[in-house]
Amino acid sequence: MKYIRLKIQICLFLVLLIDQANGQSSVVIHPDRTVTFKVTALYVNSLYVEGLGGALGGRHYMNLGREGVWEVTTPPIDPGFHYYQLIIDSLAVNFPGQPTYFGWGKETSGLEVPDENLNFYQPQTVPHGDVSVKWYHSSITNTVRKAVVYTPPGYHTDLNLKFPVLYLQHGAGESEMAWAYQGRLNFILDNLISRGLAIPMIVVMDNGYAAKPGSPNPERPSFKDNRFEELLMAEMRVKSACLGITVYKPRAASFRGDGMLSKNQRYP
Repeated sequence: MKYIRLKIQICLFLVLLIDQANGQSSVVIHPDRTVTFKVTALYVNSLYVEGLGGALGGRHYMNLGREGVWEVTTPPIDPGFHYYQLIIDSLAVNFPGQPTYFGWGKETSGLEVPDENLNFYQPQTVPHGDVSVKWYHSSITNTVRKAVVYTPPGYHTDLNLKFPVLYLQHGAGESEMAWAYQGRLNFILDNLISRGLAIPMIVVMDNGYAAKPGSPNPERPSFKDNRFEELLMAEMRVKSACLGITVYKPRAASFRGDGMLSKNQRYP
């Protein structure tokens, strides 16, 4: 029975994917911050959009219209980034055809409701820094890892310049990509630096999960198996050269975290 139900659910999801390819799936954010979700799905009893962790104001049940088109328009949504999912007869899936981001421990649908009164995180006509991915080998985890690195405008122009570095951590369930993709860290710093509200700096964003060798769950190690603090202090901070970055000195560093880590008090 479970096998039959799983097979039916997979078939329903494939129907959604086919309809999306024909342009029958959409998410529209309106100027009044309401959001309209629309998708075509056949042989479905119930569909609703659910924000994760209280996002999007909770659940929004979709109404069935003509030709199998399901649709709902939410009330005004709070500005900001929201993770969400589509529930098809109790099966949770990402919304077809819409962007996904790594959050909640997996690739998850996400959208951003803009705030008309704020533009500090939007790309503006200012000098822009670079965001790059740096691969390195960690002797602590005995794996090849990657860090996302922001370098400020002018970093590649004068090779004699040296900059302070900020080690910035993502929230629980996210990855090293979060601040660059969901958080728009590069645009925020570009805008602040151009206005003289922040000094030019390097930002290093690594994955806060660093399993010790032999950990039973290397992707999401338990607290006792997670050696990220050791990796951060013993490897990344003193081996900046392996990431291709130049800093004032190893101690010219600050640590900030979102949910997972906040080292700035222990390691000023």
